[in-house]
Amino acid sequence: MIKESGINITKAAFPAPFESGLEYNPPTRGVWNIVHTGMLIPESRQIFVCAQGCLRGVILTAAEMNAMNRMSWVTVSEQDLYDGTMEQDVIDGVRDIINRLEEKSKCVLIFLSCVHLFAGCDFKMIIDELSALFPQVHFIDCYMTPTMRKSISPDSLMRKQLYEPLEKCEKKPKTAAIIGCDRATDEASELVKIINSAGFELLDITKCKTYEEYLSMAESSLNITYIPTAKPSGEELEKRLGTKHLYLPLCYGYDEIEKNYSRLCTQLGVKMPDFSADREAADKALANALEIVENMPIAVDYT
Repeated sequence: MIKESGINITKAAFPAPFESGLEYNPPTRGVWNIVHTGMLIPESRQIFVCAQGCLRGVILTAAEMNAMNRMSWVTVSEQDLYDGTMEQDVIDGVRDIINRLEEKSKCVLIFLSCVHLFAGCDFKMIIDELSALFPQVHFIDCYMTPTMRKSISPDSLMRKQLYEPLEKCEKKPKTAAIIGCDRATDEASELVKIINSAGFELLDITKCKTYEEYLSMAESSLNITYIPTAKPSGEELEKRLGTKHLYLPLCYGYDEIEKNYSRLCTQLGVKMPDFSADREAADKALANALEIVENMPIAVDYT
């Protein structure tokens, strides 16, 4: 008997309202995908190793960004799956690409796809072998695996791997970093204003122009995440680098927002601002928006 996939909303229960079955977790969110995210590392190159059908999307993304000079690829054929050469094919393909470059990239992100994990590909061995061949290059293992049932989504995993090259070092006092965002946080936001008012230097990968500047983010004494899919990035850096992590989840309720800012101010050692004027301004803006949209249904997701 086939069960219906839909249920009444009154019967939906957190955290798994639907019966778990075959699922697809897309590596793309809105108009942003893992190619865009990886490109945030300055002076880096991406090499995708996957079937031609999968390559089409990632190559078009690089073209849309005018970043084809930072994108390379290795195609996977059906024969690669059963002749025992999968790992060596990846190593040979990446080595050939790097050897052809006039100027070696300081950081190379290698993306394997679903088919490699289905076939039990040894990604660690590939990274170790390439690191020995090119010791001046930092290789990052990245994954385009939307069909894999893991506890972390491709989107969230990419944000975590984005900071893999950062190494443990002495922390720089009064320095904070916003982690896991694809775009710079608005300078006019309360978050940035509070950090600046505390006399903290604010670091963000979206502002890094060189690879050395990017690596200096490891000196941050406080890492802040607010996008839900960026939380594992902050947790990983706290575990690996010993950097204090403060998760201030994106939310839309006044009390929740102020609670987050209260935690931030306590961490920074500054007085909590008075947000009464901001609440009033927000109420007026919402009332004005309601007059415009009237009864039009609106959904807001985390992107």
